Amino acid sequence: FFPPLPLRGARGASPRPLSSAPPLASSPSPSFPARRGVVPCALPPPRPAAPPRFSFPRPPPLPYTSRHSHACVSTKPRPLPPVTPAPPPPRPCVLIPAYREESAIASVVTETRQFCPDVIVIDDGSPDATADRARAAGATVLQHVRNQGKGMALHTGFAYAREHGFDLALTLDGDGQHAPSDIPAFLAAYARTRVPCIVGSRMDDTATMPLSRRLTNRYMSHTLSRLMRCHVPDTQCGFRLYRVDVLPRDPPSPDARRYAAESEILLRIALAGHPIDSIPVQTIYAAEASKIHPLADAIRFYRMLHRFKKLRRRILRQKDALP
Repeated sequence: FFPPLPLRGARGASPRPLSSAPPLASSPSPSFPARRGVVPCALPPPRPAAPPRFSFPRPPPLPYTSRHSHACVSTKPRPLPPVTPAPPPPRPCVLIPAYREESAIASVVTETRQFCPDVIVIDDGSPDATADRARAAGATVLQHVRNQGKGMALHTGFAYAREHGFDLALTLDGDGQHAPSDIPAFLAAYARTRVPCIVGSRMDDTATMPLSRRLTNRYMSHTLSRLMRCHVPDTQCGFRLYRVDVLPRDPPSPDARRYAAESEILLRIALAGHPIDSIPVQTIYAAEASKIHPLADAIRFYRMLHRFKKLRRRILRQKDALP
């Protein structure tokens, strides 16, 4: 074995033995163990960890006044956007066509005013005290000199609502077959959907409905829904909500001035392209006899349908002729 070579001293100095080496300031690093013939040296202290480059959130950038301005940054606060006031709530009214309803009109008006203060009763030439009792109950009364039919009574009420600035018009019968407590449901449905025509549906509870009316309602509702291309489960229900601006301004046709008027109103609204919705309402039937004449009103209904089909064909031809 060859002995280890002595280490050369600094600048030609004579080498010195290992035993005479000065003591080290620190113990050698365990990562670099001392080898035979090599003098261990002291390692430099570890460098402290550098602080994070961004130890705080950056401030938002200042707004630039203009890309071509001599001043790059503006210290003025940005103006707040204008606050748009919320639109006022719609103003509703309730229209009640009545003919010979002196026994029930007062209670209907009193209960209706609990949910809507503006109640208009259209007395269609009643020979009894219908108008006086409605006026005593707090309603605004519009009177026809002679009986003209439910369609003309509704037309008079629609014109009054339009002239006095009402946004919504609810219609219900004056014989007590419609519950005024369903008025908030109509207003809530309009506020939720904004559909301009909402029709009450009694077909969810037909236990108390006479069989003849049930079959008639289903047949007429199916026929009208097919013509309107919109499903309405109970087109014969007079409890409805209309937005006043979608109501027809011209009077009903001669065949729709009686009970077919409500069907014609739906057909005209659908022909104008407005959607129609429905909500369930209570079913109330008293012991009073119906004022509907089955044969005469059925003839008027089919005449109205025939007239409407001709009108729709003419309008569709005019649309097709447009460039």
